[in-house]
Amino acid sequence: QKGEVVRCFLGIDAGSTTVKTADELDALSFTEGSNFSIADENKYIIYAYAVDLAGNKSTYICTDGIVLDKTAPTVTLTAPTGSDLGDVSGKAKVQMNETGTITYVISTIDDSEMSLQDILEDATKKTLSVTASQAGTELEIPISGLTANTTYFMYLFGTDTAENQSNIRIRSFTTTKTQPMFTANPTIIGTYGQQVKDMMVSQVTSTNGIAGSWSVASTDKPSVGTSATYDVVFTPDDAAQYATVTVTVT
Repeated sequence: QKGEVVRCFLGIDAGSTTVKTADELDALSFTEGSNFSIADENKYIIYAYAVDLAGNKSTYICTDGIVLDKTAPTVTLTAPTGSDLGDVSGKAKVQMNETGTITYVISTIDDSEMSLQDILEDATKKTLSVTASQAGTELEIPISGLTANTTYFMYLFGTDTAENQSNIRIRSFTTTKTQPMFTANPTIIGTYGQQVKDMMVSQVTSTNGIAGSWSVASTDKPSVGTSATYDVVFTPDDAAQYATVTVTVT
C-alpha cells in the first residue's frame, strides 16, 4: 500500500534543455536529498522523484531548462565608412556572438570615460535585438538625423540573455559635406582676346537650394575658330557644410 513520502531523489542532466523520457531517466544517476548545486557554465535540467514508506516510486518531475552563463558577450563595431557614410546619414556594422540586446548612443562629444551606466541613462540611447539566428552575424545599424561635415562618436555595448554585459566599444566617424545638385552646367560668355577667367559665367542655381557662385580660373585666351574645355567651379557660401563642384564646360 502507499504511504507518506519519506525520501526524495534528484538527478542533474547537464548539456541539454531537452526533457528526457522516463526510459532515458532510468539510466540517469540520482542522489537522495532535496538540495542541489550547480556552478559550471552549461545547460541543465533538474529531475526528481519520491519514494514512500512502502517503496512506491512517483513519476519523474523536472524543472524548465536552466542555462548557467557567467561569460560576457563579445561585440564588434565598425563605424560608417565609404558608401555606408553620407552627409546626414550612415550605416554602422555590428556583431554579437550571443542572443541578447545591443545598446548604443550617437554623440558629437568625445568621452573616453563613458560608462555602461552613462549609456543606459542617456535619453537618446537606442537598442538592437539580436536573435539566435543573428548571433555571430554582421548586422546593420542605420543612423539618421546627422549634420553634414561633423564628427560623431558611437558608444555601444551588448547584454546577453543572462544579463552579462560586454565592454564598451567606441568608434568615431565624420559625415561628408552635402553635395550641391544641378540639372545643367553653366556657360561661359566672353569675347576673343579676353582671358577666360575674366569672362562671364552664368550662375546656374542648385536644385537642393545651396547658395554659392560659379567661377573659372583659366588664363587662356581663346582664338577665333578654336574650341577648348575649361573647369568651372561652384563654390558654396557655406564651404564648411557644402562641397564644391567642378564641371567641364566647352
